[in-house]
Amino acid sequence: MVQNPLERAEAVLTGKYSSYIANLLFLVGVPALAWYVAVWGQDWWMGASVLLLLVTLGTLIYAIRKRLQVLAWELYWSGDNLHAIRLDEQGLQMDIVEHPELPKGHTWLRWAAFVRPTPANKPDVIDIRTDPRPVTSVYLLVATGYGVKSSEGMPAGAGWDEKLIGSATLIFADGSHQSVDLRLGHNIREFTYGNQPWAIDALRAEGESSFQVWHSSDDKYTLDMLVIPVGGKARILESIRVLARMDEGTGPISMRAGDGRVLEPAYPIIRIFGVACRSL
Repeated sequence: MVQNPLERAEAVLTGKYSSYIANLLFLVGVPALAWYVAVWGQDWWMGASVLLLLVTLGTLIYAIRKRLQVLAWELYWSGDNLHAIRLDEQGLQMDIVEHPELPKGHTWLRWAAFVRPTPANKPDVIDIRTDPRPVTSVYLLVATGYGVKSSEGMPAGAGWDEKLIGSATLIFADGSHQSVDLRLGHNIREFTYGNQPWAIDALRAEGESSFQVWHSSDDKYTLDMLVIPVGGKARILESIRVLARMDEGTGPISMRAGDGRVLEPAYPIIRIFGVACRSL
């Protein structure tokens, strides 16, 4: 299993403890000024300068920590025999999925590739081209939209938890292929998993084939990594096919917009935020 990029970010020099240091400087700054004025009672300008210095140092360390996190993401996707695949240069269907706290490294795009069945459950497919090189593992940063347990007017549990919503297939140069089923609540879940009571927040394969690599500070948004080890020896990977199609007999769900409008019946969206391959 590869190391969680956020853990790697925390391990970067000063990354793990910098937030504590910054908070300490802020907490020490005001008492230090009060003590200085109370004891010495002479030089307000000097006291203000000391406070400003402490606040500046705290802010600088906090900013360094955020930058180190971004650098760790970038190193994760471009080092250790990992090769990031640019999604924004392949003419894929993409949509905007933003959050102000998402790391802004070079592999973090404002756009995520997506697939989504039609209301009649007609499959939707995208093919992600990769560099033709022998690979041993493939890593997908994934989340869903409309990944729900239930919706208005439906009994609890009547949604898509543990339903098959599609697949990811590795297509190799020798004509062979390897597929992984995508099941909501098993190895993929809702991006806004803590923002709505109906969102599917489980990731039952966590620690096996999937794990969380990012969540917002309010723990309402998440991003997970799906790891696909290549079976047998390394093979030259030509493309990754992501297909969205629901289990047979599973109908679409009607959702409500924020303004109360009933939206067109729909199936979950599979979003691909990033792709990387590990080579020999």
